[in-house]
Amino acid sequence: MRLRAVVDRLGGLDIVVNNAGVGVVGPLIVETTDEQWRGDRRHADRGLLLHAGGRAAPAAAGHGSVVNIASVRGLTSNPGRIAYCAAKAAVLMMTKVAAGEWGPRNVRANAICPGWQRTPMSEADLASGVVTEQQLLDAVPLGRLGEPREIARLVAYLCGPDAGYISGAEITVDGG
Repeated sequence: MRLRAVVDRLGGLDIVVNNAGVGVVGPLIVETTDEQWRGDRRHADRGLLLHAGGRAAPAAAGHGSVVNIASVRGLTSNPGRIAYCAAKAAVLMMTKVAAGEWGPRNVRANAICPGWQRTPMSEADLASGVVTEQQLLDAVPLGRLGEPREIARLVAYLCGPDAGYISGAEITVDGG
């Protein structure tokens, strides 16, 4: 169902959560093909509903919350992931611009930057040997991977009234 149809059916939206991810570790910068670069960029752009969501709601409604799921890789480098890191950094800047533009209409925009989470995508990376679980655990001070429910709880908090004065934030959830 298209966003406009959803808004028409429900009478508006109060919350938009943009969540899209890929788990590709590619070649180093000089070896990255144009298609690999465009693929990661298109994926991030398609998953980000700020433009369409901002027209329909919540920005048009004069209240609400947008949460963009970015990545710690929007804040830190990772060899072999130039396009991915750049795409996630762009999501963070789009979040800040949205917070600035929509704040006067009482619409908040925030970003969550997860580290490694125990998801089917990370399980596939572990199974393929791209990385070992021990390598991940050694890099996380809390000594475990995150759980998707931990991200979901933060999304719920950011969309609720207790987070009413939080906007333009980049919240890292990576176990330290």
